[in-house]
Amino acid sequence: MKERGEYHAPEEAERATRVLLALVGAHLVGDIRAQPATRLPEEFALIPLNPPTSAQPPPRSGSNGKLMTRPVAAGRHPRR
Repeated sequence: MKERGEYHAPEEAERATRVLLALVGAHLVGDIRAQPATRLPEEFALIPLNPPTSAQPPPRSGSNGKLMTRPVAAGRHPRR
């Protein structure tokens, strides 16, 4: 996130990392949640294991049931 995320400050990259890991952790269960956590740096390893809970499910878009997502800005594609 720090190198590829193009954030203006390290704090922004850290916050984005924590939010992403919490969201991923909220959608995984059991061993599937624990396996990736073992590969994370120590300061991030517990985040997917203890994601925040929500009283409401994530927003859905239309009748197809897909999660709503923000479009990628023109010229900025996810890096692999």
